[in-house]
Amino acid sequence: MDIKKRALITGAAVALQACGDSDSEENSSNPDSPAGNSSTPNSNQMLSRQGAVALYLPNNEALFDYSAALAHFSTRDSAFYYDLEPYLERYERTDNPIIYLMIHLGHGNPLSKEFFDNWITYQLSNTFVLAVGSELATVSDSLVISHLHDIREAVANDTSIKDYVYEYFLSEMFWARFRSPEDNGREVLEIYLGLFQDDLVPKAAQILKNYSFNESTGSLEKSLEVNTEAQEILGELLTTPGELYQFVVNHDDFLPHIYTHIVKQLYGYEDREVIGQLQQINATTFREVYLAALFHENMASVTRPKFPEEVLFPALKSGNYQVRRNDFTVFLNLMDQIGTRPMLSKLERSRATWNALNIGNISSLLERVYTNEAGSFSSHWNYGYSQSVYLALARNVDNSSTLLQNAHRILWREDHTYPTQFEELVTQQATDRDKINTALRIAAMNYALYAHGVIS
Repeated sequence: MDIKKRALITGAAVALQACGDSDSEENSSNPDSPAGNSSTPNSNQMLSRQGAVALYLPNNEALFDYSAALAHFSTRDSAFYYDLEPYLERYERTDNPIIYLMIHLGHGNPLSKEFFDNWITYQLSNTFVLAVGSELATVSDSLVISHLHDIREAVANDTSIKDYVYEYFLSEMFWARFRSPEDNGREVLEIYLGLFQDDLVPKAAQILKNYSFNESTGSLEKSLEVNTEAQEILGELLTTPGELYQFVVNHDDFLPHIYTHIVKQLYGYEDREVIGQLQQINATTFREVYLAALFHENMASVTRPKFPEEVLFPALKSGNYQVRRNDFTVFLNLMDQIGTRPMLSKLERSRATWNALNIGNISSLLERVYTNEAGSFSSHWNYGYSQSVYLALARNVDNSSTLLQNAHRILWREDHTYPTQFEELVTQQATDRDKINTALRIAAMNYALYAHGVIS
């Protein structure tokens, strides 16, 4: 696109952005409000638009209820991994573990058990609960791959949260994240029980005295100098690392803290009603937790800023866009620029900062990818939006206003009327193909939508 044309699109889009709400969290439910008595999601509870965005569902996918979700996310897709092979063959090495998982979420069948298993795995790897911490020198890519594999297996098999986290505490991944007995003992009490008591740290460290992470070998080492002195922690006498970790996962505050970390990451704040419902139903698996949180009525009111993939993946899927293999590397680099690289922190993922530069970057990326129609889907190396999208838009190619509205509806779900300067730009194009491409590129650069946060 030439400079003059890009300037016109960008200028008009900035005008749209100015119409947006600048503070996406002012209207959030009060996180300090008392927990309500919300019931378990009933079979007719509909998935909200915000829930669909969080799941990276196509924006033109029909919303469904809780009963349908249970069916979708328990139904296996035997071709799920096979269909991804053209993309995965480039990233099967352990030097791209984040991209490897993103491919499953960006191209996999979203209404399948395999997709939901991978989605939960991705979410958990960005929370306090099971954060990756790839920023640490001790966290190797091979450890990350093993960690993601273990989470996905636990989710797929509905392993109880307590059982899985106990095994996780004993893993090299957890010790690569918190390397010394002092650091490990402090964090296991603070993150998973909310015990910010300095007097407990030396006791926990004594129990863990023969465990440490060797940075040279990249492995958890257990010395023969085991602790033999029982330490009293909250009235319990504990001697071994196993006893300490069993104490943590069996504590009454353990599951509520797991719920809190997951809800905070998904909602953007600690919604006490959602956490209260999870306690009420006593959710014991990660699948139960995420399903209940996604289908809670409060999800419809969430206004946190979107993560980049919540903008990218739904818009690309809506146009049946076939991504080039290296586009996932481009996506990851963009997330880095926005300051919200996934799986980076050892605590939790940073939120996106949607300033003018970052909004411009993601809009420019979407505008760039919607430049051509895929010619033949028989080739795994082809890329572009689908022929069905082209044909659907071609019906109104002579009416720029309707063409823009239809392009916007395909990519972003809702209706939207564009200013006349956008319509004029489409009309100026010489061929039908150029008109359709321009309409899609304008719609893809939807500043106003994600300037608001999760809801439009």
